Amino acid sequence: MIISVGSGKKLRCVLLSLAGILVILLAAGGCKRASSPIAKGKLTVVSVIFPSYDFVRVIAGDRVNLVMLLPPGAESHSYEPSPRDIVTIEKSDLFIYPGGDNYAWADRILDSMDSPAKKMKPLKLMDLVDTVKEEEQVEGMEPDKDAAEAGPAYDEHVWTSPKNAKSIVAGIAEALCALYPGIADFYR
Repeated sequence: MIISVGSGKKLRCVLLSLAGILVILLAAGGCKRASSPIAKGKLTVVSVIFPSYDFVRVIAGDRVNLVMLLPPGAESHSYEPSPRDIVTIEKSDLFIYPGGDNYAWADRILDSMDSPAKKMKPLKLMDLVDTVKEEEQVEGMEPDKDAAEAGPAYDEHVWTSPKNAKSIVAGIAEALCALYPGIADFYR
């Protein structure tokens, strides 16, 4: 191959471009492996919503594989899990969800799991705190017949109270300690 003096700049440009592409590909490959939600040797925690995801992140740091089920910006009250989401839940060690009417799908998934998958510990945030009725019927309000038949509805946003958040953080820490007692002091 004959290279003229004028093509030297072109050759260097091509080589630099190829080197840049190679660096980008290697970096992308590394990112893909690092973002895998389930890695060996660590507990896998799946949280449906960001508040409990963030609590686990602060409690456990990088000592767990942490997955948030709802993608950022998703409407949690109308969320329907995909088959992939269900498998992710089944393979987790700890599954954290708010509970309540809007998360009845989570209870149905948990009820449908086979016995081997029951090694996964579910943690319902509403079970960790005293719940509050969403709305009481007061004079002047039009009665909601469907709500009266269904029974009282409770506020599912239990993490918004600082007192409740403290109880939730303690409950998450204790669940992690039970699953991995070897580093319970770290979680606490």
